[in-house]
Amino acid sequence: MLTHGTILWAVPACVLLPFSGQAWWVVLVGELLLVLLVIFCAMAWTTRPEPARTALTLFNTGKPVMSTVLGGKACDGGGYELALSIRSDALHLKASHRCDHPNCTRTGGRPGSQIPVLVAPDARTWGVLH
Repeated sequence: MLTHGTILWAVPACVLLPFSGQAWWVVLVGELLLVLLVIFCAMAWTTRPEPARTALTLFNTGKPVMSTVLGGKACDGGGYELALSIRSDALHLKASHRCDHPNCTRTGGRPGSQIPVLVAPDARTWGVLH
């Protein structure tokens, strides 16, 4: 996976490659590839897709609360589809969550069970913590 760590090793490689003693055309091709790699990583790093932005907003501004399971049913292949009631100071909503994580399957879909969620009321986003 290309990350900012890729940029951290590609930039010094661009600087050191001319001193490697290779033929001029090898250095030129290597420099071009490393520069393209740095540009690609920078673009991928700065243009996050919308779900990533939402997750980042939720992570930075969210508040952990306990949601209440209203009901649930077992899904084919394991896991449960849970109906949740999520309440925080400024937000109350009903949502569904389908999952096979042990935190969620442990509830067995029993009404009244609780699952931890992260809520960002200003953005009207939520996510189950696991």
